[in-house]
Amino acid sequence: MIFPPDYKGVGMTRTDPKGRIGGPVYFTTEYLIADLPSGYKIYKVKSEGEGLLRNLVSLELIAKGNQIRKFEEKT
Repeated sequence: MIFPPDYKGVGMTRTDPKGRIGGPVYFTTEYLIADLPSGYKIYKVKSEGEGLLRNLVSLELIAKGNQIRKFEEKT
């Protein structure tokens, strides 16, 4: 695999994921980082179904706003 296992379960979006409940999410997605105009939010994802894209069932907000720090340097 191209990505280490620790990072395969993390997805990123620039739209509010709450509006996507019932819509598709990649099958390995366990956590979702939302880069929104109001700031970052991190969600735990629950999905169901089969195949490459699954149905997004629910989101649990884990952190937001000043609880999140962005690492600015290149890694």
